[in-house]
Amino acid sequence: MLRAQPCSRLVYPSRISDSETVKKLKQVYTPSKALRTRVKTNAKSIPTEVPKQGRNKRQVNPKSKSPSHANGSRLVIERPLKRSPNSLIPNSILDIQAVEALFTEHGINPKHLNTVYTSIFRRGVTEFEKIPDIGRKAQELLAQNFVLTTSTVVEHKPAADDKGAKLVVRLQNGRLVETVIIKHKQHSTVCVSSQVGCAMGCKFCATGTMGLLANLTAGEILEQVWHCRALEPVRNVVFMGMGEPLDNYEELVVALRGLTQQSMFDLAFDKITVSTVGVVDAMRQLADECPKVNLALSLHAAEQGVREAIVPTSGRFTVEALGEALDYHHARTRRKVMLEYAVIGGVNDSNVDARNLGAFCEGRNCFVNLIPYNPTEVGDANGYKVPDDARVEEFAHILGKYGLEVKVRWSSTRGREVDGACGQLVLQQPELELK
Repeated sequence: MLRAQPCSRLVYPSRISDSETVKKLKQVYTPSKALRTRVKTNAKSIPTEVPKQGRNKRQVNPKSKSPSHANGSRLVIERPLKRSPNSLIPNSILDIQAVEALFTEHGINPKHLNTVYTSIFRRGVTEFEKIPDIGRKAQELLAQNFVLTTSTVVEHKPAADDKGAKLVVRLQNGRLVETVIIKHKQHSTVCVSSQVGCAMGCKFCATGTMGLLANLTAGEILEQVWHCRALEPVRNVVFMGMGEPLDNYEELVVALRGLTQQSMFDLAFDKITVSTVGVVDAMRQLADECPKVNLALSLHAAEQGVREAIVPTSGRFTVEALGEALDYHHARTRRKVMLEYAVIGGVNDSNVDARNLGAFCEGRNCFVNLIPYNPTEVGDANGYKVPDDARVEEFAHILGKYGLEVKVRWSSTRGREVDGACGQLVLQQPELELK
């Protein structure tokens, strides 16, 4: 029996036996016909209205998980996606957009998506012909066009302190990407790659030395999380691995849909962070289309000349343009942006650099993550050094004077011994025959 909620105007007796009292209460309070419960008495029942917040329904936190559509999707993009032609044969079943398109093409109700992914993620079904209640036609289409994963884990390198690990994942085309698991006390974060290599060429980042070799499909991005969840429970996903996520925007959006899909990974929006070196137009588009996803900007310097020396693409994406994009993001989302700042000894760690960063952040809804530089061959070749701990602390202290929320991410150094720390992801790629 539902309990009536407290009301300031009435006192609900636990037991009413006086019929005259019943009549008086009815005269004082006449309920609407909308939401009601009943207080049972030995004489008769008195209908009483229940406030909306007292209804026995699951409440949704608007900051994390949005109400889903009939097919279980919390993220719906109304415009047609401009995806490249599918290069995976067979394709990954985790590419929900591709499965939905195939179902639509063959007249299969998209609501069956929920059944497909619930069977895979919750019931452990690996043979598509055994997925129940979707019909023989859908089963055959899935078996003919999709596989559970198109990639395989070829190397697993745990950190010495067992607080992290790096996975080397071989894609269907033979290319290799890296995925990092960061263990926390009560949960794990997965750092996924969005591209093979990267075109941004940041001077401290090992991935940039590879150049851009390929964009990952949404399925290949999600398979990294799939492989990791077989090892550790996954609560957070950050797009901070190999590649610039916003340079692979369409596949990123489909991957975000899969991560938040109720019947798939079922992550809250605020547990997902997309990091960018500053692709301004795509930053604005992400704010419009995925406003509940966290954004991180790899700034590394707030003075244009210093930033250009560290991030060559700053010529296109100036500090001023980045500030305007952050203002637009806040106007659209009202969410804080994480500013990532790789602290490099003797390059961007001076008191002047700290004050420039503080001035850049003033009046903006952001917080700063200071990430001590992790040694890489390319960084060492440019004369970059690991900063002194005391210098990093002083840098943070100066930022604090500007009223900023600042964290020194000493945890970002985890995995140095397996080259899995921030900026260290790079792989020797196999020679592939181009077709």
